[in-house]
Amino acid sequence: MSINTKRIKILVADEGDGFDVNAVPDPTDPMNFLNPSGRGILFMNIGMDQVRYNAKGNMLTLIKYRVSPDNEVNV
Repeated sequence: MSINTKRIKILVADEGDGFDVNAVPDPTDPMNFLNPSGRGILFMNIGMDQVRYNAKGNMLTLIKYRVSPDNEVNV
């Protein structure tokens, strides 16, 4: 994790096989409302400014900027 006056950057990694984020069912699709998969990914995408996965799918980078592109302070 690194923090400065402009942003916070969090790296999460493990030694597992990884996964394809695009293969996770969309939890906002009515067919998946009762499916427990995908909600964490949805919440990260809503709350963070950048969410990136490495090619293997076992490392995640989350970035949240203090100031949004329209110069409003994110709280």
